[in-house]
Amino acid sequence: MPVLTLRLRFARLPPAIGDTSYMSAMRRVSVLLGAGASRDAGLPLTSELAAGVLQRLTSETPSTGRRPDWLVALNFVYGAMVSYRSRDGGNALDAVNIETLISALRLLGRREDHEAAPFVESWRDPVLRAGQLQVDENSARRLTDALSAVTAPSDDRFRARRGSRPNDGLNLAYAVAAIADLARTPTRLSSYRDANTWVTRTLGKLLLPSKPVTYLHPLADLAKRQAGGLDVITLNYDLTIETAMAEKSLAVNRGIENWPSRRVFYSPDAPVRLHKVHGSLDWAMEIDPHRQVPVMKDLHGEIAQQPWVVVGDREKLATEGPTLELMQHAADALERSDHLVIAGYGFGDDHINHMIRNWLERDSTRSVGLIEPQWSYPDDRSFRGRLGRLYGEQWDHADQSRRATRVQGFPGTAAEMLGVALARPEVDTSLAVDIEVMDQKPSGWDLDVTVRLTGTPLWRVGFSADQARCEIHAEAGRVETIYGATQYLDRWEAGEQIRITIRTGSLPRTGWQLHVEGHDLVSTIRRSLMLADLEITREP
Repeated sequence: MPVLTLRLRFARLPPAIGDTSYMSAMRRVSVLLGAGASRDAGLPLTSELAAGVLQRLTSETPSTGRRPDWLVALNFVYGAMVSYRSRDGGNALDAVNIETLISALRLLGRREDHEAAPFVESWRDPVLRAGQLQVDENSARRLTDALSAVTAPSDDRFRARRGSRPNDGLNLAYAVAAIADLARTPTRLSSYRDANTWVTRTLGKLLLPSKPVTYLHPLADLAKRQAGGLDVITLNYDLTIETAMAEKSLAVNRGIENWPSRRVFYSPDAPVRLHKVHGSLDWAMEIDPHRQVPVMKDLHGEIAQQPWVVVGDREKLATEGPTLELMQHAADALERSDHLVIAGYGFGDDHINHMIRNWLERDSTRSVGLIEPQWSYPDDRSFRGRLGRLYGEQWDHADQSRRATRVQGFPGTAAEMLGVALARPEVDTSLAVDIEVMDQKPSGWDLDVTVRLTGTPLWRVGFSADQARCEIHAEAGRVETIYGATQYLDRWEAGEQIRITIRTGSLPRTGWQLHVEGHDLVSTIRRSLMLADLEITREP
């Protein structure tokens, strides 16, 4: 019985992994790294870091005796954030990350200065055990004086010397109210500020690489090949990039030397310009004792006792440190680029998201390569989902055309995919398939077709066929489509083979199409495989 072999390929193959010469010769590349990019170095993610800090500080505090107020405040804030997230069934494990924890502590420590404070009747605070109510000296003195004025007999020397006043009762009421307010919110605001100090001090102990950072070496290779060096924008405080570049004997310019007497400055001759827009573990902010102005100290790899880190959109835009200057330089570096490779970033910072979107809007030739450790179909309500909708590949059913993608997904970790993403000469999410007709059944034109996906994994994959009845058999299940109706599989893994049984007694040799539609990390992909377009060869 003859075997028909039908083969069709849509995608171009990438260059060899790690070969960045073609990319750097054609397009200027920058890199954006989030916390997930340091995961392969053994560092915790932001949510794991928050839990790790709490566990370490709790374990280092003696279990006997009274716990310090700052630790009570820290545990209360962490627990309240978990409770708030899970009150309506939300994922409690994702409720707290290190940025939201530090941001909450800093806000609560300065809450009386917050513009919303006049509208908050009462703040939630930890309730201390009986006997732990702390009354400041001024409140106690006011209460004592008010009681003395009201209760002293008329012949008392205090009243005789002072005289009777009509506001004595009102003063007593105010003094009692002040004590009552302390009973309702017994936590001092300084407890939150102290908790923030201990949390930031602990970061340096938990953000040290425990695994090799060689997976970051492709950054150094690209920096050497690319004219003008490489700009790396990182949202991380750790020193993994500095460590990896030192292993490749490559100098790193971080821009803050002598700030603020000198503005943030990056040398155009530096092979690697590292934009640490959220601070660094080896940066410390000190106050000049003579001039009373903040001065940034770069400790060059030595972990600061109190690292300078910036968290929360509010603080990132209002800090007295070099944040705004660092952000401007990062935006300028991106503006010089044609292609941005993103690794380990969850799109949780609005100011970074806006910077990416505005950069894409200003030039239709700009593109993004997105490395994600876990594949998931993007929610259109999220920024990543909107990024795919605006710049990913989309099929226009009205004029039967497709818009080329400007955002490509690379499913995997930074260690697995950084070299691949940096080596791609251009963004291409075309669906690549091999089609083989394995057998022609004796009765008419019923065929078994094996389809293998050689592109990236697809989610919610739809199949439909013109003028035919098809059964789709895959690991995700079995569906049947009849004469143009679309049926869906949940997932199609890269490299997985799907068997399609075409059941018809009069399948035409021309004009028949098999439609495949699915979603990758960022795009909607649709391909029509036309039987008339395939080269048919018969093997004896």
